[in-house]
Amino acid sequence: MYCVNKTALFLYFLSFLQIWSHTAFIVDKKDECVLIQNCSHVNAILKTKKDTFAGTTLLTLLHCKFEYNRIYVKCPDSQQVTKFMDSGELIPNYDSCGVELPVPKMLIEGGEPTCIGDYPWIGLIKYRTKKGTMLYGCHGSLITKRYLLTAAHCVDPNMLNLVGRNLTSVVLGEYDVWSETDCMLDDCADKIQDIPVESYHMHPDYKLSTFTDDIALIRMSREVEYTDFIKPICLPPKNLITPFNETLLIAGWGDTEHGVMNRFKVQAKFMLRHRETCRVNRKLTTKQYCVGSTHNAQTCPGDSGGALMLRKVLDESRLFLIGVYSLGVGCHFNSNTSIFTKVSSYVEWVVTTIHK
Repeated sequence: MYCVNKTALFLYFLSFLQIWSHTAFIVDKKDECVLIQNCSHVNAILKTKKDTFAGTTLLTLLHCKFEYNRIYVKCPDSQQVTKFMDSGELIPNYDSCGVELPVPKMLIEGGEPTCIGDYPWIGLIKYRTKKGTMLYGCHGSLITKRYLLTAAHCVDPNMLNLVGRNLTSVVLGEYDVWSETDCMLDDCADKIQDIPVESYHMHPDYKLSTFTDDIALIRMSREVEYTDFIKPICLPPKNLITPFNETLLIAGWGDTEHGVMNRFKVQAKFMLRHRETCRVNRKLTTKQYCVGSTHNAQTCPGDSGGALMLRKVLDESRLFLIGVYSLGVGCHFNSNTSIFTKVSSYVEWVVTTIHK
């Protein structure tokens, strides 16, 4: 079994420290910095809930010193700690996000089919046209039981008015869009969950004209039920550094070269490219990734809002959401360059928006 060094893991969670300074949980600067063993109610969380997102974020917020392999924390009122731990809609535990069904993987070459249990966090965003027709137009990634992370242009009312669409719902657990029941050999998935959109939150700095800060959250009208085929993906640490030689993954139902939506969920390998050599007609910011496929796979308009994923952040067993598909030349032209919004630059905004 692959193990992660506990000290390294704790320091990894400290990367979220600045994020939680904006939440409703207030730490009094006058509180003494004490050994965690001397704060019984916080120490109990370390012993029993250190692997949950609520536990790690609380410990991160209260952490004030790490000396001689000993953890020091502020020690607030126990009722305040209990209220924080009981708050709803927290980001999933790191032992339950970014994990797929343990099935043999198909090759990922130029947009190959996936297995039905692959990438269970990828959702389809459904729209209604002016004629009343329902259709899929964007992708999103499930990050909690109520929230999907996607591109801002997928929910932007100005953009939707231009194309004559209204945002209606999110579909999760899908694999074969032609089939009501998805099966592969003797393995059949649960029914899809089609959940109405309650609200959406575009990043306040998003600009349609430049596609900068092209990221948004969709809040569903009710919690999704997690299954083997519907699970959340992990958010990256704020200080994530992605090597240029690292293999990245995308998956979804984007258009084929004939302009038709793929029937099955497909996948492809990508790698980062330097912003200076990216073949797009705009200057990129440090909050954007330029990526290109390792073969001839190309993202298409139907991939908007889709996930750019990376393993090896903590270990090989889970995937992290590092990018949201924003724009690209597309698969109808002789280029496979695409632009993704860099999720690690927006983790603070994501977390604080969810907890408002």
